[in-house]
Amino acid sequence: ASNCGTSLAPGATCTVEVSFRPSSEGNKSALLSVSSNDPLNGSPLGTFSVPLSGLGSTITLSSQALFFGAQVLYTTSSSQVISILNTSSAPMNISNVTLSGANPADFTQTNNCPTNLGAGRACSINVRFTPKGEGTRLATMSIFDSAAGSPQSVPLSGTGLLGPAAVISPTSVNFGNVRRGSTSAAQTVTLSSTGGVGLKISSISLGGASSNDFGLTNNCPIGGAGLAAGATCTVSVSFKPARRTGTRTATVVFADNANNVNSTQNVVLMGVAQ
Repeated sequence: ASNCGTSLAPGATCTVEVSFRPSSEGNKSALLSVSSNDPLNGSPLGTFSVPLSGLGSTITLSSQALFFGAQVLYTTSSSQVISILNTSSAPMNISNVTLSGANPADFTQTNNCPTNLGAGRACSINVRFTPKGEGTRLATMSIFDSAAGSPQSVPLSGTGLLGPAAVISPTSVNFGNVRRGSTSAAQTVTLSSTGGVGLKISSISLGGASSNDFGLTNNCPIGGAGLAAGATCTVSVSFKPARRTGTRTATVVFADNANNVNSTQNVVLMGVAQ
């Protein structure tokens, strides 16, 4: 590229930028020729030439593509590594490593590659995936260098998943009037795992002012792998008022990892002892 145009005023200058992009390994040469009406180069048109030379390098990448699989939104994968080996007999310049494409912000790279990679030497690029949206996420990593075929392109892909999520229904249960010393009919509360990965449940318990007047059983998996994505479990709750009359309240407390944090969801219980 140049800014010379078709004429140059007396005493003025212009520049010509030349880049080298070899298509194969080995010594390369060319001539940059400029035609003008300079009488020192002949009249009416003369040509002067600038010799150009360079040495083409070749490289080998350890992977041609990286696939990160499924990753929960806004969490970061472990690194995947691409090694770059200069397989030629000459040093190779590495000018930049960039990310582009549909979702470049979902991927990050760090590398230990020098600007000048010696013959037979290698360096590495570490790539991580932090999805910021659901579904397939795509990007391209481009390696700009002096090797044949530059830039080298490496497709990157992964899948963004919703984190663990919980939906409880109903969120309140009213047992109405129940005689002291008796037990109501059981009512059911359903816990649904609505995220893209399983919901880990650490406990299901009763709390509140009158928790001793209520009872519960459940079939939910406590600890371990948890409640699989898309699955449900149930809690059976009953009201069993003891001595005094009046309104009783309590809470069923679900402790889990919804939204990837230590979360609690509550169901309010109420009944009247007669």
